[in-house]
Amino acid sequence: MGNVVTEKTDVFSFGILLWEIFTQISPYNDLRTVEDVEQAVLGGQRPDENKCPLPMLRPLITKCWENKPRDRPTFKEVLDDINEIRVDQFLTPFCPKAARLWKKYFKDDDEVTLKSLLKVYFGGCTEQEKLRKVIAQLFGKKAVELHTVDTTISIEEFSKLLQWFGSYEGHKGQSLDENILSIASQPWFYGTLSADEASRTLADDGPKYLVRLNTGGSVAIHAAPFIVSTKQKHIRVQKGEDGEYFYEADKQKKMVAGKTLIDVITTTVKSGCPGCLPLGASPFAAIFEDDNSPIRDTNYS
Repeated sequence: MGNVVTEKTDVFSFGILLWEIFTQISPYNDLRTVEDVEQAVLGGQRPDENKCPLPMLRPLITKCWENKPRDRPTFKEVLDDINEIRVDQFLTPFCPKAARLWKKYFKDDDEVTLKSLLKVYFGGCTEQEKLRKVIAQLFGKKAVELHTVDTTISIEEFSKLLQWFGSYEGHKGQSLDENILSIASQPWFYGTLSADEASRTLADDGPKYLVRLNTGGSVAIHAAPFIVSTKQKHIRVQKGEDGEYFYEADKQKKMVAGKTLIDVITTTVKSGCPGCLPLGASPFAAIFEDDNSPIRDTNYS
């Protein structure tokens, strides 16, 4: 389309490709010939940006396919925008302060070393070694990786930490690291155990329970971060838009009050499955028994 091909030509193509990837629609699919497409593009006809399911991506897409090449961004500017969008997608909705810090220290990174993450976000934590082991075990890092500087945490994994344990500012006075450590130290905490794994783990026990993390699926993580599992049922500890917790029983919402996340979970257990006892033997127990202990392989199959 024209004789001069520049970076801005490729930027235009990139914008169209982004739209196609996220909409799964072929652009200009109602036109029959290459000549028809060329005339449509030169005439300013563009795909419908509102069909892109990610609203935060739409401004970048439309900038890329501006009519005048000089009005389109460079690829460096495109990359900067994508980095901003990535942080805003994974962190900003759950903790704006955490997002600001990631943009300040890790702007161009999809993942960072666990050592760097702890330094930026948990520099004041007095239990750094325990916290390091808990986070590593939550995301399935192998024991040998924990002792290298290359052990990494992705922005998506950090987002899950925020959704599970509260924002970086903490929950009702407790900081994020306090929430992580206080819950991981409980005998009933089984991390990212699946529903099937929980049922198998509880199969031979009496009226007992364990608590596991929602890893996503039919219910978003931030909407129901914890699940209380017994042999008979799985109770989602849900979080409302106002930040208050509740669970559902007999199709009714049961509010759960508590000063800490521990209070919220234990109150849910007492109300939702009275008489149940904690299963115990948490896979995280060794971390809190011996500071020199390795992380445990959480393979329940």
